[in-house]
Amino acid sequence: MKSLHEQSMELAIEMMSQSKPDSTGGVPRVGAVAVLGNEVIGRAYRDERDPGKGEHAEYLLLEHHLKDRKLVGASVYTTLEPCTKRGEGKTPCVERLIDRKVGRVIIGMLDPNPIVRGLGFRKLRDANIRTDVFPHGLMARVEELNRDFINAIEKNPIHQITQEIAALSVAVKRPVQTRSISTALDRCAETLRRIVKGQIPIADNEAGYFNRWLDLVETFHGNEDVKAYIRLPAFDPNDLLKRNWFNEFYMQLRAHVASGRVRIRYVFLLATNQPDSASQAFLDSFKDFVHEIKIVTLRGRHAAPEMLRPSIVLFQKQRVAFTHDRGDNGVLTEADEWIFERDYERLRRQFREIELASEIYWP
Repeated sequence: MKSLHEQSMELAIEMMSQSKPDSTGGVPRVGAVAVLGNEVIGRAYRDERDPGKGEHAEYLLLEHHLKDRKLVGASVYTTLEPCTKRGEGKTPCVERLIDRKVGRVIIGMLDPNPIVRGLGFRKLRDANIRTDVFPHGLMARVEELNRDFINAIEKNPIHQITQEIAALSVAVKRPVQTRSISTALDRCAETLRRIVKGQIPIADNEAGYFNRWLDLVETFHGNEDVKAYIRLPAFDPNDLLKRNWFNEFYMQLRAHVASGRVRIRYVFLLATNQPDSASQAFLDSFKDFVHEIKIVTLRGRHAAPEMLRPSIVLFQKQRVAFTHDRGDNGVLTEADEWIFERDYERLRRQFREIELASEIYWP
């Protein structure tokens, strides 16, 4: 006859089998079981209440099935290493297990994600919670049920690069190399944070930034309305008129306007009381294809200085925004695409304030 320990591991696998993976393989199947004394007191599987919501099995076990039950000294069997990080406002499963003062956690498989693999195991041990893994045969069953999830992680180029970075980072010998790697990784982490926030950095050159406009026009199934606020002090108009890639960009944009795929209204910020010859030549080059040109001059600025930067482009039907800016030294400081509704609304309101401070230049 099988022991309660063996039965509990198999029950966790049975619960796991009820968990439904997504079509991409990016979501794991997870089951969890709690045992106190000689009794199974709770069981759960990922997303059992609301498929697709992303509720972890350990969360459902502890906070739904056993919310009012004392778990001091209990054993929890989970088929996947408990998470150590969740999204904003959510508590990682490891912290929930620690807070409930469970005595033992038995894990079916470690997380295949190399970024977090082993962190949950380590954190539980640091909290003096006895931590074990399923025996080989049962672990193999767990891995087979999560085969698509494991493959999706291992074949993900981001994770492959992450592993390579980790290997290179520990291979350095000299302090100057370590400092350089630390600086580079800090920049990489900040870029990833911006991506997660919906603020997607575009390649740090104007060509990449403006070509993203064309991408949105060309891939949109409909006619787009674009409003663009451009800070001319961030550019040299003479220089812009001479750039081959800039001429090519506007040739394609003109073609899209002519075909009716996009309509554009511009607001330009000037660094003078009125357009000088270079700025005027640049502004006049837009007259043959844009719907409207407005300007904000030094004389007529009513908006607060902080409202006048960065440059903003609004794709009004797709509700996607772009921002661009340069520092006073001419170095590019921002070239981003914003995809979340809250950011689009924030930038739309800022654009409106700029429009109120503008005047018609053409027609």
